[in-house]
Amino acid sequence: MFKNESWDNIINHTDVNDRFNLFQNTFLIIFESCFPMQYVTKNFPNNHWITPGIKISCRCQMFLYIMSKTTNCSKIKVHYTQYCSVLQKVIRKAKKSTTMNYLPIQINLKCLGT
Repeated sequence: MFKNESWDNIINHTDVNDRFNLFQNTFLIIFESCFPMQYVTKNFPNNHWITPGIKISCRCQMFLYIMSKTTNCSKIKVHYTQYCSVLQKVIRKAKKSTTMNYLPIQINLKCLGT
């Protein structure tokens, strides 16, 4: 495509800014014809297990994290670590129950360890 383009109009200009603008316009026309804009739809992650209670708990966890980093109180740090472990168990259980709801009934549940 660049071989077929006439570059005389760019070379004949004396002003550098005009030359650059002409070159850029020509380049963009060729570029957009070779690489057209493609629209991609984003696949949203499967987050059916996130309940409003889990969202609130995650916000609380973030608050506790900030408090544990900004203060030197050992009680807050202990509470934060306990809160994280409880929240992790709740999230694990929510994921597991949501997965179990989507699985077909024919699957042997003993294979899944439940």
